[in-house]
Amino acid sequence: MENKKDKTLAIVFAICLGVYGAHWFYLGDKKRAWWYLGVTLGGLVLSWLILPAFAPLVIWVLAIIDLIKFVQMSDDEFNEKYNAVKPAE
Repeated sequence: MENKKDKTLAIVFAICLGVYGAHWFYLGDKKRAWWYLGVTLGGLVLSWLILPAFAPLVIWVLAIIDLIKFVQMSDDEFNEKYNAVKPAE
């Protein structure tokens, strides 16, 4: 199967670059990925220019939640959701 997404790699992206939406770019959810990236970078810019912004913290929490979901998800569930593969009977 072409472009098969790997659960372990999605978890690594969520750990290392989750606040930038890397795991969503990898999984093909570009809208959510751009949202994560925009809120994180926008929040960082605002925190430098105006006042401490909590947007990056919120995205960090969402990335941790995504990570937990990926870790708890079975391989069959992951494949069904992100690789369009039906679970094994």
